[in-house]
Amino acid sequence: MKNLILKSYQKLGLKLREILFSFSCLRRNKNNKYKFNLSEQKNVYILTTKHCLYIASLIENGLKEKSIKSEIIFQRPKNGFGEGLHFVVCPQMFSFLPKHYVAYQLEQSVSSRWFTKNYLKRLDYAYRVFDYSLENIEYLKDKGISEEKLCFMPISYNAGYADFIGKENEAYDVLFYGDSSNARRQRFLSELSRDFDVHIISNMFGEELYKELSKAKIIVNIHYYDGALLETTRLYECLSLNKFVISETSSDIHNYKELEPCIEFVGINDIQAMKDKLKFWLNNPSLRYNRINENKDYLNNNFNNLFKHNFSQFLKDIL
Repeated sequence: MKNLILKSYQKLGLKLREILFSFSCLRRNKNNKYKFNLSEQKNVYILTTKHCLYIASLIENGLKEKSIKSEIIFQRPKNGFGEGLHFVVCPQMFSFLPKHYVAYQLEQSVSSRWFTKNYLKRLDYAYRVFDYSLENIEYLKDKGISEEKLCFMPISYNAGYADFIGKENEAYDVLFYGDSSNARRQRFLSELSRDFDVHIISNMFGEELYKELSKAKIIVNIHYYDGALLETTRLYECLSLNKFVISETSSDIHNYKELEPCIEFVGINDIQAMKDKLKFWLNNPSLRYNRINENKDYLNNNFNNLFKHNFSQFLKDIL
């Protein structure tokens, strides 16, 4: 009964967001020819859900490198957004959006259920649409989103992000964070729990989450779908926090060769291979710590940071 009531509230909230956005479209247009002077704009907001704080931080750092001040927020400002350009991570999650906004699209096109008519409308009215996946961009083109608006903005390493948290003692052998309610992930986690102490975290965000991640010896990444795209947000978030990660490979792994030196990949659905890697790396802590240090050296000195490059180019184009 509790779950039924929760689902009813969620549906009601979604419908309310759709109605409010439809009304707000009366004052919008789809013109993406504007030029914005973000350096002189009074406020540049990065509106995000708490679980996407990492991505908001990437945007904030990208703006800071161009001496543009910004503020990460989780809801509409008390006095509104104003007329300038702002950034919205996961725009489908908010009832009120700025008049001019760059939308960061993070859903996976392998599941079309997320791309509702209303969500596509939010993307269509955006000044620009960032997407982390080339596969998603092709999908959005097919759905009628203007190619001119679409910007390939892959998630990348965030140098210095580990300063966000202090060093915690390693209390958990294996940690998974994210939605663990679907059957696929439950099956995976149940099997891993037969041989390892697995700590599962859901609905925890920001500094509280990062303190828990800091306690993990190894973090595992398990897909929600069989044909899922690689969860690069989670992987780069963990690498930026100096964590050791074992992950399933993905249908689009060919796009992420740069991650191969940093992540221990196993085949899709290969639970035994993940168990074998967990056993090896848990039993060899000195090798694990060496690998983490090698990751830091590679990511800070030899890594082609596509987010930084593409975001800098985006700012150059619009300013």
